[in-house]
Amino acid sequence: MGSGVIDGISVRAPHDSGTRKGLARAAQGKRLGGPSVSAGIVSKVKSRRHKGQGILSIAKELGIGTGTVQRIVNSDRPAAT
Repeated sequence: MGSGVIDGISVRAPHDSGTRKGLARAAQGKRLGGPSVSAGIVSKVKSRRHKGQGILSIAKELGIGTGTVQRIVNSDRPAAT
């Protein structure tokens, strides 16, 4: 959605200023995103997955999201060609 013109009035989406602020912070070298996962959690995820435990089960036991578990598991895989 971005900006547009309605009946001669310029309209801008409310998230545009937040996007600009985020990009300005990134340009200053600020770290973006949420907190990183500790090495201990990464190790536990890999170990449990190697033993055949499921993604959802691992996430629940460790108190992390399933997306985080997927990202850790898939980080070891070679890129598809």
